[in-house]
Parts: sequence; C-alpha cells; structure tokens
Amino acid sequence: EVMASKRLLRELRLLRHLKHENILSLTDIMLPPSTNVLLWKDVYIVSELMDTDLNYVISSGQELSRDHVQYFTAQLLNGISYLHRCSVVHRDLKPGNILIDRDCHLKICDFGLARSCSKQSDADSAQLLTMYVTTRWYRSPELLCFNVFYGSPIDMWSIGCIIAELFLRRPLFQGTDPRNQLEKINATLGHPCAEDVQAVVNEGAHHYLQFLPDTPERLASAIPTADEDALDLIRRLLAFNPSKRLVADDALMHPFVRDEPRPDTIDDGISARMASEWLTIAGVSMLPKEQLQNLIFQEMLQYHPEVIELDWGAAV
Repeated sequence: EVMASKRLLRELRLLRHLKHENILSLTDIMLPPSTNVLLWKDVYIVSELMDTDLNYVISSGQELSRDHVQYFTAQLLNGISYLHRCSVVHRDLKPGNILIDRDCHLKICDFGLARSCSKQSDADSAQLLTMYVTTRWYRSPELLCFNVFYGSPIDMWSIGCIIAELFLRRPLFQGTDPRNQLEKINATLGHPCAEDVQAVVNEGAHHYLQFLPDTPERLASAIPTADEDALDLIRRLLAFNPSKRLVADDALMHPFVRDEPRPDTIDDGISARMASEWLTIAGVSMLPKEQLQNLIFQEMLQYHPEVIELDWGAAV
C-alpha cells in the first residue's frame, strides 16, 4: 500500500503541472469524508472523458488506414516531446496507456512509473531507475540488458514498437522472458554491430549478445503493410543503441509525420518547475503511509480551493 501511495502521489503531482493536449488532464480529485487518514483508503480521480484505449483499437476489427497511423503517431510523438522537454520519462508506454476518443484524439495516461531525466534530480535517479519498468514487449534493449543508467530513449523505443503494432495489429516483439525478447529483436532488426554490443555495460548481457545469431535485418518483411517512410521511422526509433535512437523532436520532423499539425510550444518555465517538483517528490520516498496520505490530501485541496481555509476535520 505504501508503494501504491507513492505512485499515486507522484502521478497526481505530475498531472497538476503537465498541461498538453496529448496528455490526459485531471479535472478533479474528489474529497474524502474526513481528513483522518485512518478513516479513508480510496481516492477518486476525475479526468477528461476518453472513449477507449489504443490496445482496444488495435485488437478490434476496425480498419486502420495509413492516415490513422500517421495521426496517432504524430500525437504520440507530440505528447512525448512535451514530456521529455519537461524532464519526464514515462517508462511505461504501451497501447493500454494511450487513450483515444471517437474523433481519434490521443492522450497519454498512467504516470505512476514516470521518473525525472533532469540532471537536477540525479540524486533521486540513482535510487529510482530500476529494471521493473515498461511491459516486456515494449522494453528497450538497454533495459533488457539490465542497464541502470537510462533515460528518455526508452520511451522512443516503446513508440517504435507501438507504431509497428498499429500496422501489424499485434505486438512486434512478443518475447516470453528478457532473453527471448532480445532473441526476437535480434531476429527482426539484425545483430547489433560490435560498437553497440561493446556499449552494453552488463557483463552477462554483453556476453549473451555476442553469441546471438548473426542475422540480417528483416523489418520490411516483418511489417509488410508499412510503407517506406513508416519503416524508416520505425527503424530509427528501434535503434539498438539508445544514443543512436531518434529523439522526439527529430522524430516529429520525419517525413512520415512532419505534415501533421503540431501544438504550440510549451512555456519556458515548465522545465524548471518540473525539476523542482521532482526534488520534492524525491523527498517523500521514505515517508510512512500516514504522511503520504496527508500529502495526497493536499493534492486534493489543489482542486478545491474553496475549502482550503476551512477546518475540514471539524466540518465532518
């Protein structure tokens, strides 16, 4: 329960600051019957209304045209570009965490695993960057190779997997465990070059990669419904080496999506505010459950300024 409370507090604080048309926004956090943390356990969050998620759309029989894939991809990249410029790594991008409405508008949700990629919060990063992130099928090679030093490129890998899935109507890499996942990546993208293998710091993973079959790339045959522009974007997002992977802003300039509309740029102060917020969030990592609940209650009050001045405990 303590871990769940930490994740909830992190998500509530993030969503209070993040304002973007492709990020799910909260409209209310309902007040509990009492401020006494012993008397309430549930938190009710009200968000924008969305009709479904991308996982349902992909698994449905509904036709997905190239225009659909382009539009979804552009919106996803716009949202992630905003997050990364706010020094936020989502860490759990998958079709189930991408909401869609009936007009094909897209919003990213579920920020419980999000972390900072800001240098100002490096003290927090050493403790928080763990391997227990991202559903396996969307997990980047650096995570599969147990690299604890990672950042925003892990989100870009997940996006590459999601775009491929929009064409295939099934996940591109469906590994049964981390090793099998690497084998499936190797079979489709080809064996990583010596330079990329050398960059893997985990000794066991480095040794394992050296003995994978030396296979050629077969991405085009793996996604036969994707055109050349789509394949090129997917290929650049699925670069084995994170330093060679497209960043979100560059991906938005790719021919596959560059003609799609882009929202206005974010305000200049958001990155600094988010860096400060991450430092605050880092400070709650050792707090007991009761104090975490009190902090969650303070987040509720952000949506109810009319009661901040009241003696809430006396009112109930």
